[in-house]
Amino acid sequence: MPYSDYLGLMTPVSPTYPNIPMINYLEQAFKALCGPNFKILPLAYCDATNNTAAGINKQVYALYRYDPESVRMDIPVDFTTTQPNSINNFSFEDVAYGQYTGVGFYRALETLLFTHS
Repeated sequence: MPYSDYLGLMTPVSPTYPNIPMINYLEQAFKALCGPNFKILPLAYCDATNNTAAGINKQVYALYRYDPESVRMDIPVDFTTTQPNSINNFSFEDVAYGQYTGVGFYRALETLLFTHS
């Protein structure tokens, strides 16, 4: 869920029940339908202001099965540092390398993505 929407759901459900935030009410409803392991998590990259580089420029909601066979992020090369060394016996220098990637949906039919303005 977009982070801004997640923070907005911290408001009470109604003035009658000010001790129940909307996020708890929504999570209880999904747990009743999907089982006790359901979670609602915020992600800043789902906000429209943060996904303009991908060309989406909309709020993104994702429902998926938490299973490494369905959704996973494979890191091709882990972040690795070389041996630190000193040329002048005072300052140490080091080189590091690594690679990153996006999330891979290996079972796309188990994933629902919703976008809206």
